[in-house]
Amino acid sequence: MRRNENSIEVFLVPHTHWDREWYLPKPGFSLLLVALVDRLIDILDREPDYRAFMFDGQTIALEDYLELNPDAEARIRRYVEAGRIIIGPWYVLPDEVLISGEAHIRNFLAGRRVCDAYGGGMMIGYLPDSFGHPSQMPQILRGLGLAEMVFWRGLGPEIEKSEFIWRGFDGTTVLGLNMPLGYGVGAALPSDDEGFLKRIEKRAGELAELSRIDAVLLMNGVDHLAPERDLPGRIRRANAAQRRYRIRLSALGEYVESARARLDEADLPVAQGELRSGYRAYLLGGTLSTRIYLKQHNALVESLLERELEPLLSTTAILGVRPYPSGIMNHLWRRALANLPHDSICGCSVDAIHRHMLDRFAEVTTLGSSLRDEFLVTLGARAGGREDDLIVFNPHPHPVDQVVETEVDLLPTVARRVDHEDALLVEYATAPVPRPARVSLLPPDGEAIEAEIVGCVDAESMRLSLDDQPVMYRVARTRIRFPVRRLPPMGYRLYRIEVASAPAEPDPTGERRPATESPMPVAEVGVENEWYRVSPEPSGSVRVLDRRSGREFAGLIALEDAGDSGDEYTWCPPETDRVVRPAPESIAVAHPDDQTLVVRGLMRIPTGLSDDRNRRRATTAECRFTTTVRLPAGARRIDIRIEFENNVSDHRLSVLFPTDFRNCRCRSESTFCVEERAVDAVGAGYEGWMEPPTGVFPQKAFTSLSDGETILTVFNRGLPECELRNEPAGATLSLTLLRCVGYLSRVDLSCRRGNAGWPLPTPEAQCRGRHTFESALAIQAESDMESIPREARLFLTPPIVARLRPPLDPDVLRDASTLPREASLFRLDGPPLFLSAIKPAEAGRGWIIRVVNPFPRNRSGALVWRGEIGGEISRIVECTLAEIDGEELEIPPDGRIRLDLRGGEIRTLRVETTTDPSA
Repeated sequence: MRRNENSIEVFLVPHTHWDREWYLPKPGFSLLLVALVDRLIDILDREPDYRAFMFDGQTIALEDYLELNPDAEARIRRYVEAGRIIIGPWYVLPDEVLISGEAHIRNFLAGRRVCDAYGGGMMIGYLPDSFGHPSQMPQILRGLGLAEMVFWRGLGPEIEKSEFIWRGFDGTTVLGLNMPLGYGVGAALPSDDEGFLKRIEKRAGELAELSRIDAVLLMNGVDHLAPERDLPGRIRRANAAQRRYRIRLSALGEYVESARARLDEADLPVAQGELRSGYRAYLLGGTLSTRIYLKQHNALVESLLERELEPLLSTTAILGVRPYPSGIMNHLWRRALANLPHDSICGCSVDAIHRHMLDRFAEVTTLGSSLRDEFLVTLGARAGGREDDLIVFNPHPHPVDQVVETEVDLLPTVARRVDHEDALLVEYATAPVPRPARVSLLPPDGEAIEAEIVGCVDAESMRLSLDDQPVMYRVARTRIRFPVRRLPPMGYRLYRIEVASAPAEPDPTGERRPATESPMPVAEVGVENEWYRVSPEPSGSVRVLDRRSGREFAGLIALEDAGDSGDEYTWCPPETDRVVRPAPESIAVAHPDDQTLVVRGLMRIPTGLSDDRNRRRATTAECRFTTTVRLPAGARRIDIRIEFENNVSDHRLSVLFPTDFRNCRCRSESTFCVEERAVDAVGAGYEGWMEPPTGVFPQKAFTSLSDGETILTVFNRGLPECELRNEPAGATLSLTLLRCVGYLSRVDLSCRRGNAGWPLPTPEAQCRGRHTFESALAIQAESDMESIPREARLFLTPPIVARLRPPLDPDVLRDASTLPREASLFRLDGPPLFLSAIKPAEAGRGWIIRVVNPFPRNRSGALVWRGEIGGEISRIVECTLAEIDGEELEIPPDGRIRLDLRGGEIRTLRVETTTDPSA
C-alpha cells in the first residue's frame, strides 16, 4: 500500500444524511427536504464544477421529495443520469441487526427499481449509521454486487486504521472502509477561505492518522444539512494556498476506487464476524429492546410477507390458479421497508413517529391478510372445495405434523342485505345464534377428525363481492384446534367441515368457553405429554421435566424487573438498583384443560426513578401478569404466553430461563446464520470506549444453551434482545420483554459518553399499558441442534387456514381446471437447510428459490420438484442475490435438484417451469 507523508489527497464528498423521521415527524422533515433539494438543483444549475451530491445511499427520500414536488422529476432524472445526483443502492438505510436477511435483499431490489427508473445508482455498500453489522453482511453485499462497505459504527479496537478486510460468517470478504470520525466530519465548513482551509487541515490531519494510505474521506454533510454553495471555488483557493492537502470535490465511488488502487489487500488486517463494538463510536445496542412493540409488529410483518404470502402466491401462480400480484406485493414490501430505517425500527424517535409506524404496520397486515385469504379461497375452489370447507396451506418445504388453531365463523344466518328492488338495507329478524356443540373435519381419503372447541363468541361477519352489495351474517365465531398429519410440503389439503349445533344460551359477556379456569393449590397442578411434565412453582415460575432424558430444570419462565436510567438508545442501570420478582402470596394457578397451565400474580414495582435518577423510588405500583403455558399436541415444545400490565416507568422487565449448565455453549439465530455467542465481558477494562459492552446480544427466532449433551432452546416472536448470565448454579438465559424509558437521549448516562441524539421527552417509550409476549421452550439432545432453525420457522409461521367462500371476483374461476384436494409443489430435504424465499424473478422469467445453510459446516440436501401439478422444470440457473444469472445447471430427470452448500452459504436458484406463462 502506498502512503506519501508529505501530501494527502482529500476526497471531499458532498452529501446529506436524511433521517426521514427522527426528532420531527416525517411531514416536518418533508418540508426541509423540499427546500434542500430545491437548493441542490439550483446549485447544480449554477455551478457546473459542483460535480456530484450523494443522496445518502437511499432512494426513498427521492420519492418523498417528488411526492411533494412532482414538477421537478425531469430535472432530477437529468442530474441522476449525469451522475451529479447520486442515489441508491438501498431503498432505505435500515438497522441491519433488527431486520431479516430477506428484508436486506428486498431493500436493495426496491432501491434498484428506483435507480433504474431514474438513470442509475451507486453500487457501494454505504451503511453509515447502522447500530452494528451482522456477520453475514459480507456475503449479502457481495451477492448484491457490492464489493465494499463504507460505514461508521461497530469497529473494535483490534482494527487500528480505517482500511481492512471484513470476513463474514461463510468466509466471504469485502473491503471495509471505516469512517472513524463519523459521516459528518466535514459538515458545515466555514464560508471564509481561511476558516475553510483551517477546518480541512484539522479534520484531514485527524483522519490521516487513522489511515494506511495517503488519501482520506471527508464527508461534507450530516443529518438534514443542505449542500454548501461555492464549494468548487473554496476548494480551488485552498489548493492554491498550500501543498500538503490536495482537495478534490468527488463522489464516494472515486474515493473507493482510489483507496483500492493504493491498497494491497493481502497486507490488510482482517475483522471476523459481527461488527458490534462501541469502542470508537456509539453502538447504541439498547435499541434492541426499545419500544418492543415495534419489534413484535415487525416480526408479524416479516412472517406475513416472507413465509406466508410469497410461498402461497408463488404456489398458486405456478399451479396456474391466479397470476402473481407483483404490483401489490411490491407495494407491501415498500410500506414494510418504510418502517425499517434505523431511527424508526430501533424505536429511538419522538412518539408521533412510532404511532405513525403502527399505521404502516396495520396497512401491511390488513392488506396482506386480505390478499392471503383471497388467494387461499381461490386455491380451495380450484381444488374442488365447496363453500365452508377448510383449506390448510403449508408454507414450509417439509411435511408438517402439528395441531392447528384457527378461528372460523360457524352456523351463519343472514342479518342484513341490500334489497335492490326497493333500494333498502333490509334487517332480518333472527333467532339467537346457536352454539356449535361439535365440529368434525374430514380430510381427503381419511377418517373424520373431531376438533377441540377452544372458545366461541357471537359475532357479525360481512361477505364482499364485486357483483352485489355486502351481505352481513350473524355467526358463532369459534376458535378450534385440530391435528394435521403429514401436511404436504409447500402444498395444501382440503377438509370438509361438519357442525352439530346446540341451542343458544344467553351469555351476558358474549363469550362462551368449553372449560373453566378454577384456581387450584400450586402443588396439585401439572400438565404432561410424551415429552415433558410441567409443574408450577410458588414463585410463579415453572419446573420442567424432560421425560426423554430425565433432566429437570427449575425456576423457568421467571419474571424479573430492574431499573433503567437510560434512554431510547442505551440501557443503563441506576447506581443503586432494586430487583423485583413476583410476590409469592399473589400466585394463583388454574388448569383449564389437560395441556394448559395458567399462572397469575403481581409484581410490586417501583413507580420510577428518584429525582437524581440514581436509584428506584420507594413507592411501588402493582403490575399484574398472566403466564399461560401450553403443551401443543404434535410439537416437541412448550408454548409460553405472558400478559403483563405495565403501570410504572424507567425499568426493564425480563423473563429468565436458568440451567445447571456450567460450561455453557450459547448459539442464537442471526441474519442467515446461527451465531456462536462469546458474550462480551462487562465491567472494568473498557476505559476510553465510547460505549462499553453491556452483555446483551441480538437474536432472531431463537437462542439455545447447551452443556454438550442437552440443549435448552427459547423461541420467540419479535423479542430480539437476550443476555447470558453465568451464575454460580449455572448459565441463565434472560430474554428482555420490556425496556421502558422517557427520553430520546440523555447526557447524564454512566454507560455512555455524552448524548446520542436530541434530549427530547418521549413518554410513550415508557410502554404503559397491557402487553403480550409469545415464546416457546424446547429441551433436546445436542444431536438435534441442526433441526432447530426449521422448528423455529414452524413456531413463527404455523400452517395457514381459511374457510372457503366465493372469491371476490367469480371470474377467476372461469374455464379453470380442477386440482386435487391435496397436493405438494416441492419439498426440501436435508436439515439444517431452510427455505428463505420463493418469489417471482425480478426480470419476469421463472421463480427465485433461496436456500440457506445457517451452520458453519458444509451440508447437502435436495429440492424435490413435483412436476405432475406444477409443471416440469425447463431451466435451472444459479444466480446472485441481486438475481444476476450465473451458471446454468443440468435439469435432473427425476426432479431432484441436489444442493451442496458450504458452511453459512446463501444459495439462490432461478427455476423456470413448463407452466410458467413468462417462459
